[in-house]
Amino acid sequence: MKREVGLKNYDFPKMRGMNVKKARLLQVFRVKKGGLSKAFVEYNHAYFLNGKKRYYKTANVAMLVLLLQDLKTKHVFTTVRKDTPENRARFLKNTGKIFSIIRD
Repeated sequence: MKREVGLKNYDFPKMRGMNVKKARLLQVFRVKKGGLSKAFVEYNHAYFLNGKKRYYKTANVAMLVLLLQDLKTKHVFTTVRKDTPENRARFLKNTGKIFSIIRD
């Protein structure tokens, strides 16, 4: 199985100055439905499109927060995925492993 994490190719402030190709999955955090704080949503979901600030929408379900570290710069960043049995198994068993970061 390939270890890849896809990130939207939006202008996310959290990713500015980063050109991540490979990252280590440091930790997986399980968050209950509605459990993401406003501060985290501001950090993780904000992006700019045509100079206007927007927020990436996620489903109102339990989520997995993935904490990743760029192999080159050592900067850390997060992304979220739905907490499904498949995602949980995939990411938990690969904690500590290297993922290719795909910008789509």
